Amino acid sequence: MISLIGGKEIINNMSMKEGCGLAVSIVLIIFVSISLATVSTWLLWNWLMPVIFGLPKITLAQSCGLVVLAHIVFPNNAIRKN
Repeated sequence: MISLIGGKEIINNMSMKEGCGLAVSIVLIIFVSISLATVSTWLLWNWLMPVIFGLPKITLAQSCGLVVLAHIVFPNNAIRKN
């Protein structure tokens, strides 16, 4: 992997085993993050929405869909460079 730091090229000789471990770690972190967002949305929806607005309870799959839809409609612009 070649990265630029301060205008200089640095070659990182990462072994295949380390690279696979890093990839697995990243995938695991993404999976856990999506799972936490889905479960928290599901619990909050089923706790509040039926009582406040009379809406039906939702399943975990529907909650995951809501999380994905929210990320599409309201993207995180903190990463975008001006």
